Amino acid sequence: MAEIASQKETEAMLERMLTRLALTDDSKLEAVLGKLLPYAISSLSNSIPSTRQKVMEMLTHINRRVKDQPAIHLPVLDLWKLYQSADSPMVKNFSIVYIEMAFDRLHMEEKINFAPELLNGLSKLPGQHQDILLRIVAQAMECHSNQIDEAVAAKYRKINVAEECHLLLGFCLQTMLYQPPSSNTEGMTCSAGLSIVQTRRITGKYPLKGEKLSGRKLGILNVIESMNLAPERVYPLYITASIDSQESVTRKGEELLKRKAASANLEDNALINHLFSLFQGTASEERIPAEERITPASPALQARLMSVFSHSVQAANLFPATLRCIFHCIYGNGTNSRLKYAGMEFTVWVFKHASMEQLKLMGPVILSGILKFLDGQVAAESDVYSRELRAFSYQAIGQLAQRAPQLFRGNVEMAVRLFQALKEVDPSSRSTVQEAVNSLATAYKDCNELVSKGLEALLLENSQVVESEARFCAVRWATTLYGLDHCPSRFICMLGAADTKLDIREMALEGLFPQKQVDRTVNQSSQSVPDNYPPLKEILDYISKYQPQVLEVSEIGERKPLFPPKMYVAMIRFLQICYEAECHQASLSARGDSPQHADSVILLCLLLEHAMAYEGSVELHATASKGLLNVASWHPQMIASRYAERLPWLRQFLGHIDSDTRESISRLLGITCSALSTSSASVLIQELCSTFKVLNKGRFEDSHGAICATGYVVSQCMTGMPSVGRELLETSVMVLVDTIKSQTLPLAGAAAEALGHVGLRGRLTDFGQDYQFHNSCQPAEMEPLTKGIHEVKPSMEEVSGNLSNDGFVSSLIERMKELLGSNDIKVVQKVVIAFGHICHGDTSLRLMDMALDALFSLSRSKVEDVLFSAGEALAFVWGGVPVTADEILKSGYTSLSTSSNYLTGEIAPHRFIDSTVVETEVVRNDRAKAREKITKKLFDDLLYSNRKEERCTGSVWLLSLTTYCGQHPNIQELLPAIQEAMENIWRSLMADPKKTIDEFFDDIIVDLLTQSGSRLWRSRESSCLALSDLLQGRKFDQVGKYLERVWITAFRAMDDIKESVRNAGDSLCRAATSLSLRLCDTSLTERSDASAAMAIVLPFMLSNGIMSKVATVQKVSINLVMKFAKAAGDAIRPHLPELVFCMLESLSSLEDQRLNYAELHAESVGIQKEKFENLRIAVAKDSPMWETLDLCLKHVDPPTLELLVPRLVQLVRSGVGLNTRVGVARFISFLVQNVGSDIKPFINSLVKVLFPAVEREKSSAAKKAFAAACGGLLKYAGSAQAQKMIEDSIALYTSVGDKGTQVASAILLKTFSQQAADVVKGYHTIVLPVVFMARFDDEKEVSSLFEEVWEENSSSESVTLQLYLPEIVAVLCDTMLSSSWASKKKSAKAVIMLAETLGESLAPFVQDLLKFLVKEVPGRIWEGKEVVLDATAAICQACHRAISGDDPVGPDILVTLVSSACTKKKKSYCEAAFRNLEKIIKAFGKPEFCNMVLPFLLESCTQNSSGKVDHGGSSLDGSSAEENGDLLPPLGKVLDCITSIVTVANLPDILEHGKNMIAAFLNSLRPELSWQVKLSAFSTIRVFYGRLRVGPSQASSISSEQAAVQQTLITEVHLAACECLADMVEVFCSAQKTESSLYRELLQLYNVEKNESAKSVLKKSLDILEDSFKDTMHD
Repeated sequence: MAEIASQKETEAMLERMLTRLALTDDSKLEAVLGKLLPYAISSLSNSIPSTRQKVMEMLTHINRRVKDQPAIHLPVLDLWKLYQSADSPMVKNFSIVYIEMAFDRLHMEEKINFAPELLNGLSKLPGQHQDILLRIVAQAMECHSNQIDEAVAAKYRKINVAEECHLLLGFCLQTMLYQPPSSNTEGMTCSAGLSIVQTRRITGKYPLKGEKLSGRKLGILNVIESMNLAPERVYPLYITASIDSQESVTRKGEELLKRKAASANLEDNALINHLFSLFQGTASEERIPAEERITPASPALQARLMSVFSHSVQAANLFPATLRCIFHCIYGNGTNSRLKYAGMEFTVWVFKHASMEQLKLMGPVILSGILKFLDGQVAAESDVYSRELRAFSYQAIGQLAQRAPQLFRGNVEMAVRLFQALKEVDPSSRSTVQEAVNSLATAYKDCNELVSKGLEALLLENSQVVESEARFCAVRWATTLYGLDHCPSRFICMLGAADTKLDIREMALEGLFPQKQVDRTVNQSSQSVPDNYPPLKEILDYISKYQPQVLEVSEIGERKPLFPPKMYVAMIRFLQICYEAECHQASLSARGDSPQHADSVILLCLLLEHAMAYEGSVELHATASKGLLNVASWHPQMIASRYAERLPWLRQFLGHIDSDTRESISRLLGITCSALSTSSASVLIQELCSTFKVLNKGRFEDSHGAICATGYVVSQCMTGMPSVGRELLETSVMVLVDTIKSQTLPLAGAAAEALGHVGLRGRLTDFGQDYQFHNSCQPAEMEPLTKGIHEVKPSMEEVSGNLSNDGFVSSLIERMKELLGSNDIKVVQKVVIAFGHICHGDTSLRLMDMALDALFSLSRSKVEDVLFSAGEALAFVWGGVPVTADEILKSGYTSLSTSSNYLTGEIAPHRFIDSTVVETEVVRNDRAKAREKITKKLFDDLLYSNRKEERCTGSVWLLSLTTYCGQHPNIQELLPAIQEAMENIWRSLMADPKKTIDEFFDDIIVDLLTQSGSRLWRSRESSCLALSDLLQGRKFDQVGKYLERVWITAFRAMDDIKESVRNAGDSLCRAATSLSLRLCDTSLTERSDASAAMAIVLPFMLSNGIMSKVATVQKVSINLVMKFAKAAGDAIRPHLPELVFCMLESLSSLEDQRLNYAELHAESVGIQKEKFENLRIAVAKDSPMWETLDLCLKHVDPPTLELLVPRLVQLVRSGVGLNTRVGVARFISFLVQNVGSDIKPFINSLVKVLFPAVEREKSSAAKKAFAAACGGLLKYAGSAQAQKMIEDSIALYTSVGDKGTQVASAILLKTFSQQAADVVKGYHTIVLPVVFMARFDDEKEVSSLFEEVWEENSSSESVTLQLYLPEIVAVLCDTMLSSSWASKKKSAKAVIMLAETLGESLAPFVQDLLKFLVKEVPGRIWEGKEVVLDATAAICQACHRAISGDDPVGPDILVTLVSSACTKKKKSYCEAAFRNLEKIIKAFGKPEFCNMVLPFLLESCTQNSSGKVDHGGSSLDGSSAEENGDLLPPLGKVLDCITSIVTVANLPDILEHGKNMIAAFLNSLRPELSWQVKLSAFSTIRVFYGRLRVGPSQASSISSEQAAVQQTLITEVHLAACECLADMVEVFCSAQKTESSLYRELLQLYNVEKNESAKSVLKKSLDILEDSFKDTMHD
């Protein structure tokens, strides 16, 4: 009962409260609700329906009262407390509803302070309530869009429960993802990254938009920032904000991302998973209800997330999310170029950082996707993103090849694909593809034989293509995949050795010669010959398979070598190494016995013989001849027998321009002589001697070669093989002796050298018993050889004993001693060595004494080369030298220093085994005396002399003896004395040289740098060599301050007058290059030191190196700068402006000046200047300077552009030289392609200089290059900039200018159409009308260029003309008003084209065009005005219906106008008027024209009856009609007009003028007129009588005139007249009776006519007359 009473009381109270509420005014309603509303809602906990009904009535009333009065506040705090304390779900539900309502009515401060409390315990509430409260909090956060108070921020920071933070961050992220729907969207949609449910959760009842949404997002960012959460937790929120559509939100998000989330751990698994889920959504998961499926993030956010993934190793290893992400970017719906780009970038990252387990799963799938993507791309696309996408695709393949080579190793498909791509992609992307191709090479290591064969064919093919990148990769693969013993790869390296690109050549040569320098000789010691080279037989077989002509025998006079010279040189050197390796490995006894080895030797000889072709280079001939000599030194018998039958082929090279080639061939001839018969050898010697005999004045080369060959041949004959008569040998020696006496210094030196070679085989004192020196030689014949050499022959008594011999030797020695005083150092060296060789074979004491005296006379010489040669000669005199006569004469021997490795002290083993020399007692005594004399001279006179020169000489000679004869017992005995003599040298040596050098490094390097400029060449040479050794391994802090001086020294030495100093300078240059590259490489040197070194070396190279006038210095500098650009990476960016500027200037300054000279005379020999310019540009493009510029392009970034663009602008303005101007234009074009939109800030400054350059440039190639640069800029120009560029280009043509300006306009518009077609399409209305008109310019070059522009922009002529017809007509009308006759002319031509192309479609504009044309017809006649008449006639023909319809009298006016033009006195204009009058009459076809025009035409015909002017316009007396001032109408044209009138006129009108027409016909058939006029007359007469045939009854009125015409025709015509006569007879017969006289005349004419065609026509006339007679008789 108590409960019932309580219930009734509650209901009664609620009733009273409702009544009170109803009676409360609105002004007091807020206070009432503060107490009533919480109580009412709490009463809903009562389960009694009546009570709840009362509460609902009250709440309904409250809602109705406060709905439209937002000023009434509700008790939000009480409601919140009620919500927190209530247990009833209904109470909570209603509380939360009214809390949301009450929150909207709070003041800002109340909202700010209340909102954080709503988050406490949020995670424990139901989901719907969480959403409402979070919306309320988010609404409160709008108040923090500018900033957040610290006190409020502290409240948010107190929310430290993970669940509450997670819910808040999730809701904030969803709010950040929300974007307002577009106005045209129907139904419920969701933003990217959200589901429909989440969208409703964010928006509530009303969608968010505009400033409210942006304010809420900014407030969220400020609140979350103040909470100081971990970077990983807020990272998704900030990155989402950074791509928002509102700029303020984006800016704030970027700021927080950099400032607060930059330290986020991107390897955090939870963060990366969260980002992947944000990227992908759940839209593809069908198990989730449709409204709950989360859509993927927006493309902008996806692209931003991809950049994050590409910096996270964890992201690369989250399979399969990684895979889905990549495929979505490449193939997903809604993807774009940016996403594809990011996807490919991430693919590269995945392939690089994914674990092998993940890569095994993902690699094949992603690879197939990449290949599918590449197959769908077009290689020629010019879009920047497309090129970069392809580049990343290939880069990804390269990365995968390094990590998972097993995917590629099974076949060559991928290699073929990448090499093909390397040839097809845009040049700007080739470097990336090239890196991918190089990376792929490692995948094919250890591939199977089938794949290897495929690779060999692929590499061989690509090693010979046009694209340098493909050739580079082919050589790179060949050197990477295969060893030295692989023949196909080494052949590819040989091909690369002749490449035009320096880096390809260097790599190819490194592949052929990896253990030695590229320029090493083929004569090497056994220690340096590796054993891993391919067998000679295999490599030769491969070469002959490639070039079968190798197997053919070389003929005399062969012109072209089988391979390019540089390739041939590398091939020969490589084959020589293989050959020597094979020979060293074979035992001495077995050498040559193997048939296979013998075949290889023969094949090698064939290859070397083909290398001696006439058009081969000097280097090739020298290398090949040395190669043949090397083969001969190993197989002398085989080579001798081979060339014994080919002496003419061998001898043709004795006169070669290269001295080394002549020397090698001479030695070969000496070896070959051993296989000759006695008679053949004798003839050979005689012919050789006759070539250089004193009395024969031939070419120096022929004489020199013959002298050298004589020495080797005679020395061989002295061995007895072949056996040649002593008299011939003696005579040959005498001829050589005479040559020493009487010839020039070079030939005398060669003769002395030849005598030395002879002296190696025997005693010269055995010759000359009957010889006497003479001051001159008298003329003599060759047979006998001795005739003319000796005028006096002593008796036997005079030559008894050795007296005469001694005189001969004394005279010879004296003459040779005279040569020692020569200024020719080489001659002196040859003579000195000859002394040694002579004493080596002839040990007579007197001879050695005289030779030593001659050598000792050089003790004060200051020429080191001479001193060292004298030391070598002393070694031969001393005896025990480490060479034999065979080695000197039958190999590539040059001197003892090279044979014994003088600088290293290593003695090479002997290839030749000399027979044991048994010295007699006399010989030993003579040798001992000579040694004693040498020792005395050294130790008593030279080593302790007061003269510096003598001490230096003694040291050099003692050193030579010790080096060359060190194993000799006498030298061993002298070692203590040598040690004492060198005491000062020993004392200078330190115990720890390295420590001493380091300690005194500064003093040493300063002294060396100073001495490098000494006046003494030896000091300069030694200083350079010491510097090159001193610089090895030094750090920047040691050499930094000397680096520039070192380079100055190196460059100065490289240009020294002394060759040995230049060689030392080269050595120093190599050391400085290695040091500089190491110091500037950031991977090997600290970045600060590398930058400092770069700042020293690079500017020096640009200012002093490249600009040097020394070719070698220029080459070194350019190569070094290019290597800097390759190795320095981004460190080169500060120097890019100056580097690019210098390289572009060098394109012209370093060009071969012969090309410039040749261009000046190109036109005189029939070569077009433009073609020659293109040739010069192509040569410059292959230069190292352009390669360096390509490398520079890769390092340009926006900050660099700010410094680089002004330098480019300066160069465009002031640059000179074709290559420089074309180069800067092309560089700008490539720069724009590389940097893309980053060029926008600089477009104005570039266009300002490029446009004038296009206009004023005289060179066609340069003009096109500058225009191409403008075209590249147009793609990225703003709309205003683009419009101005196009308008300026058009203005170049339309303004008054010369031909060059008009050509510039055409080239610019053509380039714009090709490079920025999308931009130009928007301006077709202003471009195409001008282009159309310009097609008809008088200048052929201008019109042809504009024709190309028109074809570029129009798909169909008629369609394009119809589309832009109003604009075209307007331009043509404006041009017609121009004061320029040329403009009027081309406008009229354009009108003709319009009329011919469009026909009746031109009708709407015909009156406008005619208006301007009609104005131009009268008035002054100017050159080319005839085309105005042509245009008028063309319009009449095309639109005659429209003209007649618009104005019926219009045709009459036009005919009258043109008829008036027919009266003008200018012949060409008058003829054009008559010609077009005919067209207009035919076009309109009005019979009324007959009475209007025919009288005038007939009068014009009769005017000619008394004139003297024929059809050609010249008077009979030869004067011009215009000069006579009495121009008569062109009769032929007049008759054509009459014909057109007769065709369209009515017959009565024709007959009315019949008499006048007959008179005109008679006048036109006068004998003095030309046959063309008569043909026109016949044609008109036939048409006239054809019309009469229609009404024959009226023909009788002109019968008398017909008879007169017939009389005239009978006497003057052939075929045409006969045809006309036939028509007239037919009409005549039908009009009246036939006269017999006419028949007789025709019959007579028929009988005498010889022309069969004319006879047949006359026969037709006779038949007509006969038929007429029959009819008359019948009547």
